[in-house]
Amino acid sequence: MLAMLGMAVGINGMAFYAVGAMIGPLQAAFGWSRAAASSASICLMAGQMIAAPLVGPAMARFGARSVATASGLAMAAGFAAMGLVSTRFAYGAVWLLTALGGGATGAVLWSRVVLTQGSARPGLRLGLALCGTGLAGIAVPLALARVMAADWRDGPWLLSGVAVLGAAVVWIGLGSAPSEPDRADPGLVTHGWTLRAARRSGAFWLLAGAFALIAACVAGLIVHLVPLLVDRGLSPGSAAAIAGGIGLAALVGRATSGWLLDRWHPPLLAAGVVLLPALAALCLLGAGRQASWVAALLIGLAAGAEIDLLAYLNGWCFGLRDSARIHGWLVGGFCLGSALGPPLAGWVRDATGSYREALIGAVALLMLAGVSLLGLRRVAGVPSAGPRSGRRQSVDRLEKRGQVGT
Repeated sequence: MLAMLGMAVGINGMAFYAVGAMIGPLQAAFGWSRAAASSASICLMAGQMIAAPLVGPAMARFGARSVATASGLAMAAGFAAMGLVSTRFAYGAVWLLTALGGGATGAVLWSRVVLTQGSARPGLRLGLALCGTGLAGIAVPLALARVMAADWRDGPWLLSGVAVLGAAVVWIGLGSAPSEPDRADPGLVTHGWTLRAARRSGAFWLLAGAFALIAACVAGLIVHLVPLLVDRGLSPGSAAAIAGGIGLAALVGRATSGWLLDRWHPPLLAAGVVLLPALAALCLLGAGRQASWVAALLIGLAAGAEIDLLAYLNGWCFGLRDSARIHGWLVGGFCLGSALGPPLAGWVRDATGSYREALIGAVALLMLAGVSLLGLRRVAGVPSAGPRSGRRQSVDRLEKRGQVGT
């Protein structure tokens, strides 16, 4: 429950969904274009991309409790400052600083906390924890729409207060949980590859590249779903109602993917999940309201599962010895894809006059990512029993080189 709350009020939950909820009020207040008001998403992703690789070293030195609390307070300060800006440059700069300061309130930290608490059903526990972002996706737009009806500045100030309360709860909650590196389950955290060794492996770059492609395609589908449906003749209200199915489906996707990860071969499950947004893009190539609803639900299921899969596959491939630092680098690539996908889709739409080519390109890239994930192999771990097989001897050689913990 603590991890779910932390994700809900963190950078991947509350902050992410606040960007879209603030577009309309900012346009009304300052007369900004939609592109200018939504450019904060690029600043948010850029800040996360820079901060993510730093979370692991910070946790190793100061512990999850101190890092999560300090990051939550820094994010609160960023939201408070956001209510004071009046120019597009200042607005984007504050979002960048908010993402940098709040970078340790997201999936990199909380996936590490969850996965080091024990070995029983790690996938399900991780999926339930990351459901916090889905809850934020439902609550944040509704709360901000009500609060910002009179003055848009009340929105970021509300977010600042919630972030302070969240930081206080995290400080108290992690004080009694074995989440610090020296108090976590030693049987789980001593084996695995270091960041340096992982970056020399093909599995690392395969995982990073595949999820960067997935993030770009899914983010592009989410951001452009409403404009695409409006282009097809739907009213903005009807298009928004269909897009609302993404948030509910994301909740189902997170819990379901976590449950399945404990039962299925992880790369096979990941490849199957990648098919969901590909099928959504194919649905959107057609016409009709029913196909649009199906597409929205498929996009939501994929969006709910992708972060779970990345965190789980990181530990599955490389072990937990240096998982936070490795995950930080992988999340950096994920954020890069998320930042580039929507503007690339918009550029294709402007250049061709429709989303058809962008959708076809998304299907091709997603199929490439899915096939790539099928090639993942588990490269960390020590057999629990049996004679000293060739696999065990290879692990012993890695231990001597300092790549695998002993």
